[in-house]
Amino acid sequence: MDYEKEIEKFTQLIKENDNNPEYFFKRGFYYECLGMYENAIADFTSAININDKQYKYFNRRACNYFSLGLKNKGNEKEKQYKRLAINDWNEVWKLYPKHQILFNQKAYAEFEFGEYDEALETWKRENFTTTVSAYKKRAKCFLNAKMFKKAVDDFTKIIQIQTCNKEEKSYDERAEAYFEWAFSLKDSDTAAAKRYFKKALDDFKKYTERKCGAFVYRADLYKQKEMYKEAIDDYNKAISLNKNFYTEGCKERGDDTFLITYLYKNFHIECCIGRGEAYELWAKSIENTDKETSLIYYQKAKADKDFVRNYRGVKYYESTANDRYEHAENYTIRNRGQISKKSYQEAVECWNEVLILNPDYKIDYEKKAKAEGLIGDYENALADWKKCYRNEARAYVERGNLYMRNRLYYKAIDDYTMAVNLSKNNADYLCKRAFSYYCIGAIHKTKDEIIAREAYQKALADWNEVKKTVPGKLRDYFFEKAADQ
Repeated sequence: MDYEKEIEKFTQLIKENDNNPEYFFKRGFYYECLGMYENAIADFTSAININDKQYKYFNRRACNYFSLGLKNKGNEKEKQYKRLAINDWNEVWKLYPKHQILFNQKAYAEFEFGEYDEALETWKRENFTTTVSAYKKRAKCFLNAKMFKKAVDDFTKIIQIQTCNKEEKSYDERAEAYFEWAFSLKDSDTAAAKRYFKKALDDFKKYTERKCGAFVYRADLYKQKEMYKEAIDDYNKAISLNKNFYTEGCKERGDDTFLITYLYKNFHIECCIGRGEAYELWAKSIENTDKETSLIYYQKAKADKDFVRNYRGVKYYESTANDRYEHAENYTIRNRGQISKKSYQEAVECWNEVLILNPDYKIDYEKKAKAEGLIGDYENALADWKKCYRNEARAYVERGNLYMRNRLYYKAIDDYTMAVNLSKNNADYLCKRAFSYYCIGAIHKTKDEIIAREAYQKALADWNEVKKTVPGKLRDYFFEKAADQ
């Protein structure tokens, strides 16, 4: 829709009759669509002045005030616009109490003005929102605002409601609130910080059935906050408690049962992964100031990594690599982006782990090479394709195909040329090179006629060569297109 034409249309109608609020409302709406919020507000205000009983006029003006507040985030006008938005939304509720307005925006605006009870009531009125989720939204706002006591109070209220309703309790969320509170006090009030760190651990113990799990939850938070010593202490405590769990479980059942062994080993592995990461991060953080200690921590990180690698073995890494690769391929079908790239990278890392464990293991070089190519590691991709096919020409062709996929046509031509030379003018490889030349010609057709003509001539030369050796092999459509150029 052409919004500017619609604005002109209603401007003319307003000149003819400036007492129709709908004309102002519709022109205001089109101003809003163009992001001209001040003009939109002026028109909605004119509509309200003519008819102040229509809730939709107040609602649209409130939305535009709120948008202006976001546009002016950080300066004095932000709160002014948001206050005006709240006032208009209150008018909407007076005129139409059942109307489902933009609750989240109104509640957040109220919260910013310190109207915490009003914000809670607004969240409660939102469709499909329970009392618990309303309290959670407010608690998270308190956390973001570093109002930790109020956040903890809200999470406590949530747990009380969940207890009455016999629901799963949010001890983990309150534990995180206690942890953030403790972290904010660690430099100014160490006694209080220690107390709240312990409260966080107590809540994690209530959240999980196994005490060792509580230490891991807290260790992960310590690691995020770069408190590496505390994180490692908690991982060590978790490993110790896990060993007790294994011993007591075996005594209780009278033997080394499969379930207990499985739980023990897998939990132990997860702790070693976390502890190894903490040692590595700690080492990196001090390597410029204390190289000797940094080296010790790197060695400890390596010990944990080696333990995990040896326990999991080749099959684990190969299956993980295939899972990551398939995930990336499925995602790429829908949307090529960072998620698929990250999964390809993870797949390559898993295949590398397989080779470390067993250098002679016949892993899927083809998939690994393709994944390496898709993350831009073309040299390693070529090396893996050479191992895969034992045919150097085929390896160059596969990498050329990757270059084509990424529209790196000149690099593709270089690889196809290597393949053609190694295979003594293989017809398939000549076709691929010809098509690469054709693509270059098509790209430069309107930009640079000289480059385009030269590329088309080279494409024709390759296709004519194919036609001599393998009649009927030629892709007639592209041949004719290139010949026409």
